[in-house]
Amino acid sequence: MVRIFGNLLIALTLMFFIGAVPLAAAEKGAAKEKKAVESKAKPEKKEEAKAAPAAVKEAAPAADAQAVAQTGLDIKIAELKKEIEVLKQKGEADRVRALERRLKEYEIDNEINKIKDDIRTLDREGKKAEAETAQKKITALQNEKTDFVLSWLAEELRWATKVVDTIKIKSILAELNSIGDRRYMEKRDAFMNEGQGLTDKDTAKKNELTNKLNLLFIEQQILGFERELAGNAVAKKEAQIAHDTAAIESVDSRTKYIELAMELAKLDQSIENEKDPKKAEELKDKALEVNLKRLDAQKPTLLYEVGKAKLTKRVDTVINFLDLYYDVDTWKEFAAAEREVERARVAKDAKKAEALDKKKNYLGKLASGDEKNPLAYKEFVEYARAEKMFSDMERYNDMYYSTKVKRIRETMLLDSDIAADPAKAAQIAEKADSEVLALLKEKVDWISKWGAEQEKEGITNIGIMFIKASAASSIKIAELEIQERKLLAKDPRDPKLLEIRKELVKLGTISITEPLISEVEALARKASEKGDAWMAVDMLDRLYRLKAEAEVQGLTLKTELLKLDEQMKREVTKDTAPSEVKRKPEDFQKEKEITAKFSKEKIAAINDLVAQLKTKGNQSAVDFLTRKVKILELAHKKDLLALDLQTAKAKDDSKASDEIENQLRAAESEMNKASKEFEKANLQSSIKELEAKGSKTADEARMLEDMKSRLKEFERN
Repeated sequence: MVRIFGNLLIALTLMFFIGAVPLAAAEKGAAKEKKAVESKAKPEKKEEAKAAPAAVKEAAPAADAQAVAQTGLDIKIAELKKEIEVLKQKGEADRVRALERRLKEYEIDNEINKIKDDIRTLDREGKKAEAETAQKKITALQNEKTDFVLSWLAEELRWATKVVDTIKIKSILAELNSIGDRRYMEKRDAFMNEGQGLTDKDTAKKNELTNKLNLLFIEQQILGFERELAGNAVAKKEAQIAHDTAAIESVDSRTKYIELAMELAKLDQSIENEKDPKKAEELKDKALEVNLKRLDAQKPTLLYEVGKAKLTKRVDTVINFLDLYYDVDTWKEFAAAEREVERARVAKDAKKAEALDKKKNYLGKLASGDEKNPLAYKEFVEYARAEKMFSDMERYNDMYYSTKVKRIRETMLLDSDIAADPAKAAQIAEKADSEVLALLKEKVDWISKWGAEQEKEGITNIGIMFIKASAASSIKIAELEIQERKLLAKDPRDPKLLEIRKELVKLGTISITEPLISEVEALARKASEKGDAWMAVDMLDRLYRLKAEAEVQGLTLKTELLKLDEQMKREVTKDTAPSEVKRKPEDFQKEKEITAKFSKEKIAAINDLVAQLKTKGNQSAVDFLTRKVKILELAHKKDLLALDLQTAKAKDDSKASDEIENQLRAAESEMNKASKEFEKANLQSSIKELEAKGSKTADEARMLEDMKSRLKEFERN
């Protein structure tokens, strides 16, 4: 099997046409002779005797030119042979190799010129078929000449690379790149053309051509690797001159990778040529070993790139390079799985081969897809902590655990299929469950420690509360899912199954809302007492939204439990019809009432805070809260319209739906406009406060400039 290495893309560009190199006089004479013959083609019988001598007379200059060319080449060939012998005796190996190339080219050109002379004779005699056959011989000789030159250049490149002759390497690479890729395309096209018109019955011929194409591609790969090794030799020498240690290490790492890639390509070549199936399997095992080493050889270079990326402090750049680094191990798993698929197919175990193929495809998707390796997130978290990028640290820590848990569960299902044995599958599931629970507990522990660290610094991080509550809920859900799976394996009709599923529905619906209410309420009270208007209004907004959400979730829970009950009955009756349990118009109306109730309570609580701050003379906080109340009232109006729209849709009242959609769009537009004004007023207020403060710290000065810049942006838009 031919492995295509992602790092090697051979540019197949036709740059120069290299053919035979006949003397100019011979070419010119041949062209004139051909034209003369064509103009005299098909003479009348009675004119043949006159026409033929005329044609011979016109062709004479061309024949003379050809004879001169022939004699000239014969002389040069004889002289070159003598010179080569003399240089061999002197031990001048470099010049001998150069002259041997020229000698071979002259000998082939000489053969071509002889055939051209024969073609002229055949044309004059009207022997078209023989002339075409002779022309094919010329093409074959031209190809032989090109192949010889490529072989000679490849050998010279190996020698130049060994002694690191940078000038010679660059010169050879330029010639190789122009000739080599063109010749590869010619050979490939020849095989492709040979395959034209083959039918499904021509299996043997198709297989033969596929094998030839594979071998040709591998050969081109190997040549490409040799070129790259030569380029690396030049790069290393230049890095040594510049005393660039990091660059030297990077080149050495890259060279090691290419050497292993070339070894792998040569093994692929042997596999393609091997006729003995047993020996072919042994070669494939060896190829896997080399491939794993090749993949590992990428790590030092990638680690070097990770280091450079970290200096940029750009989140995406750092994560992308960390992902490439850690995905080397994923690619290794992919390569091993690919080999396992081959072994299963050789053993004619179709079921196992199919299961392994799914695992292989899954690993390939992980390695090449958009989803990042969880280990990349884990290392980034430590990097972000050290760089004090705390919001990024929290975000990607959460992504590490969620991605890791997801992959454990997905892998568990695939490995269970491969095991194809209930007892082994149960062991695999139990191990995965244990790993998931350990990770979720580790996540809660991490968040608790981080929250405690921030509290010591006097920082209130509401985001951590939500993440912690969500993680704690995830542990309960995971534990219940484990119980559910075990019960399903023992007895799908066990009455405990319904209770577990009800509890899962509750956790999935009510989730984290209720535990957070008391914590947020305490924070709102604390902020109000301190007179921190910004924190207090944020906490009050969250508090009343949570209270409303808790009551709405209670309504949703009733619907979800009805759906569960229906689902359990359908499992018994094997009914596959869609569920008839849906939210009713009165459910949406009830939700509207709950939303309205808590929105009024929220605004009343904020107004109480405004009154409290007025007594303390905190006018800037009062102004801020007054503006905030207007925004909250508009948000409340929009929320109620959204619920009215759901009610109308539940009633299938299209006319009412259209009217409410128009009102909702108008409300959203009003809300967006008001939000911009709110932010603008907040900026103006903050700028005024900072400007009124005499001397400023460097951070305050930067903050002031930033706010002024943002205000100008608002005014422009």
